[in-house]
Amino acid sequence: MRLVMDTSALLSLEAGKILDLVIENFELVIPKRVEEELKGISKNHDFEGNMAKRIFSFLEDEIKVIDASKHSEEGELECVYLANDLNVEFLITDDTAALEKLEKICKKKIAFSTTLLSALIIKNELSKKEAINILERMRVKRNWKDNIIFEQAKSLLENY
Repeated sequence: MRLVMDTSALLSLEAGKILDLVIENFELVIPKRVEEELKGISKNHDFEGNMAKRIFSFLEDEIKVIDASKHSEEGELECVYLANDLNVEFLITDDTAALEKLEKICKKKIAFSTTLLSALIIKNELSKKEAINILERMRVKRNWKDNIIFEQAKSLLENY
């Protein structure tokens, strides 16, 4: 399954220490703008900077960087343009503030990074318990209190 990922989703997956597993099970593509955002974040000497450096090391070999037909100063919009250009199943984002705008212009399904936990359970790559532990790690590392990403994933995982 081919997925377009935005910066926030990549950071969440790395925070959950699951990006490697996602890369093994899905084809990930990002637009140039996301590459630029990761490069900028990687200059920081903090937790997010270190995560961005690690993600950056996957670019080209494991995560493909593809130029979208339209460009934007916003990585999320450029992800939409790329998703609309390509044959992908989903656009994966954790940008809840941009979600409504993205849904209006994206021709593909949009999902949060945490949805991939359910997909990995279905693929027998994770147990329900492992997925719940990863979700909790993502919640803590990404400072998700009672946000929609966490609540939706928690609800989905309870069904397994």
